[in-house]
Amino acid sequence: LSKGYLHRGVAYKMLKQYDKAALDFSAAIDVKGAPDEVCADALYNRSIIHFKQSQLNDAINDLSRAISLKHIRTDQRLEALQKRGICFQLLHKYDEALQDFSAVIDSKDGDDKHLVLAAVLHRGAVRMGQKKCIEAIKEFDVILNSKDQYSDLVDYALFYRAASNNRLDHKVEAIADYRKLLNRKDVNAQLKMDTKVIIADLEKELEERKQP
Repeated sequence: LSKGYLHRGVAYKMLKQYDKAALDFSAAIDVKGAPDEVCADALYNRSIIHFKQSQLNDAINDLSRAISLKHIRTDQRLEALQKRGICFQLLHKYDEALQDFSAVIDSKDGDDKHLVLAAVLHRGAVRMGQKKCIEAIKEFDVILNSKDQYSDLVDYALFYRAASNNRLDHKVEAIADYRKLLNRKDVNAQLKMDTKVIIADLEKELEERKQP
């Protein structure tokens, strides 16, 4: 029964009928004797709905419940930690976010390399939020120097490393990374537009510095 509610909830979520989906996920969670794996999936999916509705504390509560379940798959636990870290990051609860991202990165059980490198990217973004740009750059370097090159992560690692260098007043290094980003294929359109604007502003600033 719990799996039936879960599967129907997923279908409703795909159709963006979030209220109906949330009701089914709640029903799956409340079924007496429901397997931990089903409860974890239902809690995770319900947290996604909370996230989409900007109910970050509710999302954190569901993710924390999922993480605390005894018999859940490793991939479920790591994905829940990742999503909870993002919620903490958005709430500027940086210490909690770092703890979750580090748990994903340091896990010896998972084999999802993209998930791990995404956690590194988010940990770098948190360091930026803490105004620790040198530490942030080290995180982004891990992604850019990895033998596993995921286009979405590399794009944002370049963008954030450039932003970190800009904050450190390393304008030349920042421009170099922004240009590398522009030369990559299939970059997100908004990211590319933002990058072009930033490059123009930085080059103008450098020109003004040259003037007596």
